[in-house]
Amino acid sequence: MKSKIFLLLGLLTCKGNNQTIDSAVGNTVCLQPIIDGTYDVSFDTLSSTCGTMSDVRLNVVYGVPSPQKNAQCHLVNVQNLNQSCNVDANFHCDDGLWKMKMDWSTKSHATNPNTITGILYVEMERFTGWTCEATYSYEGNREIENR
Repeated sequence: MKSKIFLLLGLLTCKGNNQTIDSAVGNTVCLQPIIDGTYDVSFDTLSSTCGTMSDVRLNVVYGVPSPQKNAQCHLVNVQNLNQSCNVDANFHCDDGLWKMKMDWSTKSHATNPNTITGILYVEMERFTGWTCEATYSYEGNREIENR
């Protein structure tokens, strides 16, 4: 009877958890698929002095969004790349017209491997000195290749 209670408690506490902890090293490992591919991403404005964000087609490599090449961005930091279902990536960009700081927090979807969600925080400065900042939530659906 006692073992059945522990089994029931164990099953109840595992509900909805898509991560496992490696007790040998204390790392959390994501059991969801790797976020990789081309996604059609739509944004919702959470707060902004920059305005709204248009939908984009975004290439994502191991959870890290790839900004457009003409934005002249470089990756500054990545966190939890292989350990969690959430990947944080920070970029600094300067194309001569805009200086930008972009912080992407991308999460894989628990039940749909073709969907990502996340938060994008941006700080932008125009060459004229005008500045703005914004926070957007986003959802993306992976392009499915027809072969």
